This record gives sequence, structure tokens and C-alpha cells, in this order.
Amino acid sequence: MLFVVSYLLIANAFAQSSVSASEIIDKINNGENVSYQDVSISGDLDMTQLDNAALDSKNNNSYSSWVNSEMEFKNCTFEGKVIAHFFNESTHTSYATHFNEKVVFENCEFKDEVTFKHSKFKGEAMFDGNKFNDELSCKHSSFTKASSFSSTIFGKEADFKHTHFSENTGFKSSIFQGEADFKHVSFPNHQDFSNVLFERFADFKHVNFKKGVDMSKTIFKRGSDFKHAHFGANSSLENTVFKGETDFKHANRTPSKNFR
Repeated sequence: MLFVVSYLLIANAFAQSSVSASEIIDKINNGENVSYQDVSISGDLDMTQLDNAALDSKNNNSYSSWVNSEMEFKNCTFEGKVIAHFFNESTHTSYATHFNEKVVFENCEFKDEVTFKHSKFKGEAMFDGNKFNDELSCKHSSFTKASSFSSTIFGKEADFKHTHFSENTGFKSSIFQGEADFKHVSFPNHQDFSNVLFERFADFKHVNFKKGVDMSKTIFKRGSDFKHAHFGANSSLENTVFKGETDFKHANRTPSKNFR
């Protein structure tokens, strides 16, 4: 009898360690807060066609879905894709997902692609300590409140091209194992890129660090492009290492000045 009880407890614990992506979608559609810790999420978490999906008034080929509840994932593993944007090439129709409340992905592992392309984050968006094994796209997304991608490993391409940040954000102590794209990004407040490792090419063309940036002790191993970049006051490249081809053409400051 004791063996049976122990077996049931173990089986129950195992069952609770994994949840399906469809269960999470059901919670979102029901307006429930989503909170998981130390679980594995099976299947693709596709949030592009929620129950509230609607055709955009200004674009007849674009649909938007809205997550109206808080989302929190800590120490979780995503086995499938996380999809907040999809473009149907046959119909030329796009589907985007937006978030009205706080979003937290902390110390999670993403085994497949993650896309938040064109997503609008109205609440805080925290992505600290994660590991993205595949591509991450936040291209053309917008962050209205504070956001963070510190101490995160980007296993393949990290695309932040044209991303809009309204408040503080940070990438301190992160590792970019694939190419990093920050073209045409404007950072409104002092930005922390210190102790970052760029193992592949880093593209910062036309980036605007309005109130400065700290890139101290950051390493660029395979080249970087800062053409037309603007560095505000209090910017620092102290002990920054540039390997490979580096281009600061038309930037308002150059590495030789160390920015101090």
C-alpha cells in the first residue's frame, strides 16, 4: 500500500511538471493570469489567433490579438516555438500579438524559435536570465514600460531592428552567440551594455543612445558596425575589446576617445 501511495505521488509530481501550450492559451482566452514555475511547456505556444483577434481598422491584411492578463514564467522550458507574430505568405495577411499587462520570462530555456515581431508591450517586460537556443525576433516591437534582457544567452540571431523602447532597458552581462541586430534603435535613457559578449557580428548602424551607454568590458569578437551611431553624454567604452572589422564612420564619437 505504501508503495502504491508513493508511486501515485511521484506520478502526480511528474504530471504537474509538464503543461501543454493549449492549456496556457485557454487561460489567456479566459482572461486568467498565467503563472508557471519549474515546468516544461509542450507544443507551440501560438498566441496569434486568440479569441479576441480582430482585423486592424487601418490595415485590411492585419489581425491583432491581445493578452489582457499578466504572464509569468520562471525556470520554465519551452519545448516548442513561442509565436506572437505570423505572416501568411499565400494571403499576405499578418497576425500580431500584443500584451496589455506585465510579462515575465525569467531563467527560462527556449528550445525553438521565439518571435515577438511587431508586438506591443504595454506593461513591464522582463526577459532576464533566459537561454534562447534558436532565433529571437523583436523586430518592430515596442516596449512602453521598463524592460530587461540582462544575463541572457542568445544562441542564434537576435533581431531588435527598429525596436522601440520608451523607458529603461538593459542587456548587461548577456551573451550573443549569433548575430545581433540593433539597427535604427533609439534608447531614451542611459543604456547598460557592460560585460556583454558578442561572439558574432554586431550591427548598431543608426543606433541612438540618447543619454549615453556603458559598454565597458564588452567584447566584440567578430566585428561591429556603428555607422551613424549617436552616443550621448557619459558614454563609456572602458576596457572594451574590438576584434574583427569595426566601423564608426559618421558616428559622433570614436573608440580612440574612450568616450570619457
